[in-house]
Amino acid sequence: MGPGDVAPAGLRPLLSLSTISAPVAEGPAETMTADLLEIQEALCRFLPEAIAPADMTGNAVTANMLTNRLEAHGKQAWMLCNHLQ
Repeated sequence: MGPGDVAPAGLRPLLSLSTISAPVAEGPAETMTADLLEIQEALCRFLPEAIAPADMTGNAVTANMLTNRLEAHGKQAWMLCNHLQ
């Protein structure tokens, strides 16, 4: 999506834009935890790519919000990783 694009309306079109698959809904706790860790790590890889354009366009509010999310997801990934060890 870019400037001038129409925002998706409804869950189905929004989900089609996601690069993260739905987590495992049931199963062993270790499997669900590993799946959650994978999602947190994927977000940590994606967020820097989203922060850069916000920084380049001078959108400090968005860059700060995304940086805070990156920090939160990084902490969650660290905790989940340690839990699985």
